[in-house]
Amino acid sequence: MELSVMPENSFHACIVAGDGMAGRTAALALHRAGLDVLHLSDLSCATRPDARTTAFNSASIGLLQRWGLWQAMNEHAAP
Repeated sequence: MELSVMPENSFHACIVAGDGMAGRTAALALHRAGLDVLHLSDLSCATRPDARTTAFNSASIGLLQRWGLWQAMNEHAAP
């Protein structure tokens, strides 16, 4: 993970705060749409265990497939 300090007068088309699935997906979608995105993340979350489960509906799976992400995720999924 790359950390950087923003220049004082930097500009971003949008700012996404949150490092969960929604935040990461939003940041990726906006970036792929050509916007300059600043994604804010709480790095302390990366070291804490997370026992939550997640279910994906068919529309979400379709979106992840179109972005080329589902194939890697599906390898770690439980039926």
